[in-house]
Amino acid sequence: IDTIIFEGNPQQVGFFQSGGAAVGINSGILITCGNAESAASANTSGSTSTVYNTTNTTSPLNGIATGNVNDIAQYTIVFTPTSSTLSFNYVFGSEEYPEWVGSSFNDVFGFFISGPNSTGPFTNIALVPGTTTPVSINNVHAGSNATYYNSNTAGLHEYDGYTTVMTATANVTPCQQYTII
Repeated sequence: IDTIIFEGNPQQVGFFQSGGAAVGINSGILITCGNAESAASANTSGSTSTVYNTTNTTSPLNGIATGNVNDIAQYTIVFTPTSSTLSFNYVFGSEEYPEWVGSSFNDVFGFFISGPNSTGPFTNIALVPGTTTPVSINNVHAGSNATYYNSNTAGLHEYDGYTTVMTATANVTPCQQYTII
């Protein structure tokens, strides 16, 4: 890793271990548009929210959102891979499920990579499996791509719904510099 830059409020990120088993990943980084500490709480409300008013008009998220991108939290990581494949697991969760599905409030998520063999300035590798469809509440829910959707009716964590574990993968050239947002 050559450089890491975070944009957003520091309360929007956290690290978890052992507590992430409810979503299928035992440890990792949590990046949220709300308060990361709230994620561990039981889901007792359909509308827990923290407003940070963080925006970024140049973020690649703007290209997949259906409206304004608000409360953005993003890392920009410049790295040099040592193998030909970049791959990692992720889960997307949202407090906007299910009541805002189909509305202009469309929580979106992406991993955007740029480098020597990219197909554009930034290519989103966080896609619904087997498609070119970005992961968002309007694209993965009980009525669309339902195979990848979980409703949090058991209240295991704060988010009303979340995806199954998905994998982001990119073919990269070893020893060449890339950027992922």
